[in-house]
Amino acid sequence: MQHDVAADAAPAAGLWAMLSLTLETTATAVRQYLARRERLMQSMHRVPVTGPALSKPGITDQGRTMGPQMGMAWDVKRLTLASADPASPWSGVVYVYTGFPSSANLVDIFDAPGTHTYPKATVLLTGSERLVLVADNTYAGLCVPGGAAVEFLDECLPDYLS
Repeated sequence: MQHDVAADAAPAAGLWAMLSLTLETTATAVRQYLARRERLMQSMHRVPVTGPALSKPGITDQGRTMGPQMGMAWDVKRLTLASADPASPWSGVVYVYTGFPSSANLVDIFDAPGTHTYPKATVLLTGSERLVLVADNTYAGLCVPGGAAVEFLDECLPDYLS
């Protein structure tokens, strides 16, 4: 009985072709992932969060400094509501929202001057979203908002979250 080498080679060639295609697909996926991560890292930097001082009860909505520009995203890391005059601290309650003031958009509540920090991806803002401060009717004094955020291209948000 003679062994047919050509018959054994056909399945092996098919296996090698399938393995080669799988490796090529995997290599392409890895290159795309690394390119996206590199784009994220190149676009990422710290930005200040600033806004006008609150001097009376009401709403402070300053989109240009309390949120990212179109095409960008912010991960707010720190928010400070300080008194303009440390000898006379502001009093009352200041609510922090992402956009339109509603319970669904409530981010934080300050009932005294201070700094609050946020873990990664807790306060994310994209495009035209912004932080809005609302001082209640018990508010008195002069409060100055400040803080820091990580800014990056909004198209990189899935990679930032991973």
